Amino acid sequence: MPGLKRMKGKRGEYSLVYPFEFNDIEKRQHVKEYVLINGSKMAQVTKTKKYWIDKLQPNIQDCVFLLECLRDGYTDNKYQRFMKEVSHIKWHIDNIIDVPISEWHIGHLDATKGNDPTNLYYQPPIQARYRDKYIFNQNFERLRVKA
Repeated sequence: MPGLKRMKGKRGEYSLVYPFEFNDIEKRQHVKEYVLINGSKMAQVTKTKKYWIDKLQPNIQDCVFLLECLRDGYTDNKYQRFMKEVSHIKWHIDNIIDVPISEWHIGHLDATKGNDPTNLYYQPPIQARYRDKYIFNQNFERLRVKA
């Protein structure tokens, strides 16, 4: 059942269009079918997680090297670099790799391209935080588009 159309006022404020109108339901039709063109939910999520596990390997090796450097002699610069690498790895583990498949949802890689099958993929929940300033690729890499 379609919802009622809303008008956007100031940031965070919404009101209904009067006389009442319904949203265009066709916008939502076939989304679940279109996203499956790119593979099942399990296949898409598994592929994305594997991609990030492989991509983070050099960062993990850098952490091992920096930890060895810290053992040889502590400097604030070495420690800050080590913590930056650890933070980068931890963010991807917490927000992509360790997110249960059940929490991944259908999303647009680029919201301006609509429901084209090549634009719909399963994404982790963190994507919603970045949707206004970024577009994404199939592996959920953020590509900045707005300042």
